[in-house]
Parts: sequence; C-alpha cells; structure tokens
Amino acid sequence: MLLFESDNGYKKVCIWKDEVPFKCVGQNTLHLSAKADNTNWHIGTICIEIKLHPRHVSNYAMVCMKYTNNQKNKTDVIINYGKEENFFKSQVLPFNKVVCVGLDKEFADAINEFFKEYPLEKLPSGTIEILSGGYDEVGSSNVAFKKVMKLLVFIFQHIDDLSDNELQCELLKLM
Repeated sequence: MLLFESDNGYKKVCIWKDEVPFKCVGQNTLHLSAKADNTNWHIGTICIEIKLHPRHVSNYAMVCMKYTNNQKNKTDVIINYGKEENFFKSQVLPFNKVVCVGLDKEFADAINEFFKEYPLEKLPSGTIEILSGGYDEVGSSNVAFKKVMKLLVFIFQHIDDLSDNELQCELLKLM
C-alpha cells in the first residue's frame, strides 16, 4: 500500500497494487467496447482511494480496477455496481471514518461517462473491469469519481515506470 499526501495534508491518495482491500460488491454491470490501441498498462489490479480538497463538494472517491491483456485489438470495459451493507475503514479520511463499499448506479454512470469521454482509441487491448468502489455519504459526487478514474488511468500507464516519489508528485499535480 502506498499513501501520499500534500504538504498541507488536504489531498491524500492511497494506492493498493495487485490487492483489493475490501470485499468486492456488484450485482449489476455496464459494458462498453471499443477498438484498442497498443498502449501498455500494468496488468493486474489497482485500488485507489482519494480525498480531494475538503472545501470542495466532491471530495472523496474509491475505485478498484483490474486490467487483463488479451491482444485482440479491442477494449472491453465492464463496470460492476450495486452495494450491500459493507463498510471499509478509510485510509485517507480523518477520525477512522468508514465508507460505503459498492458503487451506486449514479457513480457507475459517472465512470461509464468517463470512459465514453476518454479517447477510446488510447485504451489498451484487453478487459478493463471496475470491480467495486466506495464513497463517503457526505461529499462524494460524480466529479470525484471522474477524478479518481483520471488518476487510475495515469497509474495503470505509469506505476511500473515511475518511482514512488515521482508517482506521488505526478498524482498530487493531477488532483
């Protein structure tokens, strides 16, 4: 697990590489397919939890994404959503706060929108699966989920190439 935070402590990012820190939840799925590029991504699972600036209405989101390469010149995006009464102790929110695990349809739609707006020809060949996510009942919004997706795509493209310090600097700039 990597934990990064800005000098003033307002922005925080927690990354789990090739592990899922909570039980995945999702009874429903959204699908999207597109022609793929030869972009290289980290093959495996990355979970990211972020806390954005506290004065912003959209200040928290968590998404767990898995990428599998299949060399078929096609990208399939699968977004699992739905929730149960599962909670996860946040690594980035203060006071040992717990967050709701599982994506509401609204947040799954925001992730789907992100992929529709992303240049699909720049996605790698294979399957991108949103396994699950989490949100703080106060302050989470579609904007936070789109921001976490932007960070996740960056991480999948660069986590194997950048040092932890370089990754931290770049992620905090993107936030």
